[in-house]
Amino acid sequence: MTDAKSKIVDLDFDHAIEGNVFTPLGTQVAEQFNNAYVEVSPSGTGLRVFVLGTVTPSGSAAAACSYTLPGARGWLRMTGAVVKRTAAVVGPCQTGLDWAVGPRGRCTVIG
Repeated sequence: MTDAKSKIVDLDFDHAIEGNVFTPLGTQVAEQFNNAYVEVSPSGTGLRVFVLGTVTPSGSAAAACSYTLPGARGWLRMTGAVVKRTAAVVGPCQTGLDWAVGPRGRCTVIG
């Protein structure tokens, strides 16, 4: 569920693709964010997710993913290489965000 505090969050999952095939992490990302915008990263080995929701940093030290908090300064490069079977639009996916950045999350904050 989204509310007035919801913002676009960018998640970057490294090592999600090997030899044009999803790794187990890549499969999990595609499943968790099937209602979000998911694209292949510029390196061709990761996945970028853009989703609408709210994030409460968990302090997790996991290295499988990083995310940028809404309002962080900087830039990013998008590829437009949308992953099949995902929504291809930035939309709400709080369940996926909670999976990625919750107390047992897979991500660390970078912005």
